[in-house]
Amino acid sequence: TTASGLPSNDIRSLFRSHNGELLVGTSSGLAVFRGDAFTFPAWLPPHWSSAVRALAEDRDGRLFIATGGGALDVVENGVLREFQQDGAPVRDVDAIFRDKDGFLWMGTIGGGLRLLRNGRVFSYYLHDGLFDNEIYGITADADDRLWMACSKGIFMVPRAELLKRADGLIQRVQSKPYSPMDGLRTIECKSGVQPAAATMRDGRLWFSTTRGLLALDVGRVLHRLSPPPV
Repeated sequence: TTASGLPSNDIRSLFRSHNGELLVGTSSGLAVFRGDAFTFPAWLPPHWSSAVRALAEDRDGRLFIATGGGALDVVENGVLREFQQDGAPVRDVDAIFRDKDGFLWMGTIGGGLRLLRNGRVFSYYLHDGLFDNEIYGITADADDRLWMACSKGIFMVPRAELLKRADGLIQRVQSKPYSPMDGLRTIECKSGVQPAAATMRDGRLWFSTTRGLLALDVGRVLHRLSPPPV
């Protein structure tokens, strides 16, 4: 709690850094757990109190911080700055996922999906084949498929197709939405907390939804996936 050094008791994001430290993003700032107490990182400006939506590191060890104000910040060489691509900021990031190659995938609120690869940012939207432009959580399964929590539920896209689209080799990707067999059940995911999707050691995928925790056994649900809308 705040008595232990947290900026707020409203926890929005959790992330374990490459050196094993636990970073905790709250509605009023960021703290790091060292020893037996929470402290503020040395690179954090005084009185920095932005809400922290998501945290992730790239393969170079840079820490990315998505804030409630819409900005995406990056910590590099002990300096905090706003991340920009070609002079323009990347806005409204709500989820960040690092894949097996160290590439960062960023889900946004209304702005589709972003890929940060080799210093360049590529964007995906509905017209590229995405099932939804609002993405609240991202994780991957053992077969290199990205699963995303969105405003319409959950959908899957093969990572290979997304990379081919970024390279201009294909024009569209194939998104496959998941819906339960029971038609009375609806899945609605929500923005604002991370991680909202995670892959367990047993291969199951866990999602945070408005109606509780949803666990998917990928091997059993793939055959249920409905075809993409025409």
